[in-house]
Amino acid sequence: MTRAGQFRYQVPFLQNGALDFHKRGPITSQLMADKENPVDDHHIFPRAFLNKHDAPAALRDCILNRTYIDRAINHRLSKRAPSDYFSEIRQKHGPQETDDLFRTHLLPTGNESPLLKDDFERFLEWRKKLLMELVRRKTAISDPHDGTGACAASCRP
Repeated sequence: MTRAGQFRYQVPFLQNGALDFHKRGPITSQLMADKENPVDDHHIFPRAFLNKHDAPAALRDCILNRTYIDRAINHRLSKRAPSDYFSEIRQKHGPQETDDLFRTHLLPTGNESPLLKDDFERFLEWRKKLLMELVRRKTAISDPHDGTGACAASCRP
């Protein structure tokens, strides 16, 4: 992903007040630039998990499957199923606080969340719909695609 592309996909998360999964501190542009306390580009469904389930690389690395979290936490979660690590977060913070935390990352909430069921395709569909709606609200553009079809083609389950 180009640096400009990376920046474009950071904006909704920064504007939404994304919080770290474990520390619950805000993830800010200053924190992202801080070399002392690095923040990583995290695959929500980790690459290792998706490789075991034969997910196409284009979907695995799609921006819909990304968010930002603390680097140490990212390394700890890197090979775990989403249902495993999101259940751990839910147990640590409680259901309501976890749902509030997930909303800051524009992630599905509740007991039927595709994250808790390891349902990658349903997760991608849910998140694409949410992000497209967010783009429409923020920009007043009825169709946020750039005319090339790149978004739809690169993130289609």
